Amino acid sequence: MDSTRTRRVRWVYPPILAATTEARRRLIGQLRAWGIAGQGVESVVLVAHELVTNAVEHARTGLELKVSFDGADVVVEVHDQSPREPRLQPFNPSAARGRGLQMVAA
Repeated sequence: MDSTRTRRVRWVYPPILAATTEARRRLIGQLRAWGIAGQGVESVVLVAHELVTNAVEHARTGLELKVSFDGADVVVEVHDQSPREPRLQPFNPSAARGRGLQMVAA
């Protein structure tokens, strides 16, 4: 694989829950096409899924998923149209939700 050329994809989604499933499906296919397999795929997909889910649930605006691969590193970006910045919540082991950004930060 030519590691000097960065590969990029960009997908746009409406703010609906089905976007999370579609983003996941597309991303898995793209990572495989780039030759990324195993744990690498799982980790990237988990982070992307959490970011897309946060955008759908909290921003409630259209969103864009960008993924790039330079042969060594995968970069995942999710952009929404909310003027508010995401806020990392304190860890609460008894909370049923609210761990997405903590996973991404880790």
